[in-house]
Amino acid sequence: MLRPGTTVPWLLLMLGCGASGPARQGRSGTYAQALDSATSACEQNPAYCAATAGQERIVPLAVRAAQVSAAGKSWMEIETLVETGIRERLIDCARRADAEVNREEFGGRSPTRADCEKVVGGTKENPVTGAMMLGRKKHALALDCAEAALGQSLPARFLREQRYRRGTRAQEPELVTHQKELDLLRAGASKALEGTVVPDLILHTGNPVQVQRVYDFKFPCPDTNPPVWRQSPPGNPLRARHQGDAYRMTFGTTPVLVTPRGMFP
Repeated sequence: MLRPGTTVPWLLLMLGCGASGPARQGRSGTYAQALDSATSACEQNPAYCAATAGQERIVPLAVRAAQVSAAGKSWMEIETLVETGIRERLIDCARRADAEVNREEFGGRSPTRADCEKVVGGTKENPVTGAMMLGRKKHALALDCAEAALGQSLPARFLREQRYRRGTRAQEPELVTHQKELDLLRAGASKALEGTVVPDLILHTGNPVQVQRVYDFKFPCPDTNPPVWRQSPPGNPLRARHQGDAYRMTFGTTPVLVTPRGMFP
């Protein structure tokens, strides 16, 4: 498993967090054009950029989006190569988490349908199945892995398990701070949290209410099952059919399921 603090050199390179002059000149095609565009943007807005060892400045994820945030939702766009690197890393985190828990629980084999349906805890009214137990363990490992990777390169561009509420304007969801959440729970006002959502990971422009991508890890059990969004309770404030709908209504962007088999809308 990738532990927090682990360096991910290839990801840092892919995300444009350390390209020296000679290295950039050695690239060609779309990648070189992307770096040249990034350098140009940094010359105009140096505050958004991180200096490399060679004193060259390049744009981290979503800087270009932040620069044009006044123009509607154009800040939703993310450089294709950067997004590809993120997607590959998140899928790799899902695979690592899946393999590690399967190794611990089953000696490396995948859980069977019987393993998944077996009740392993909880109560008669609220049983915990093998699928639930395995999912929780895999979720925790995958999120730690993702946080380590993104934390090295995009420390100010992502949030893990952050609660949001749909805003009065679809483009700007309201961030519910952890302290606010605790205060409501301590006051016995948990009903005030109805209609809020807590994605596994979100990417933003540097402004947490300008959410660009929404990701949730899913670990189908058995792994031959298709990945699906959790169903929303009837009468929910958002009138959402499922978790994915709730994210879409809150953030105005299509959320993505991250699984060991890949990503799914």
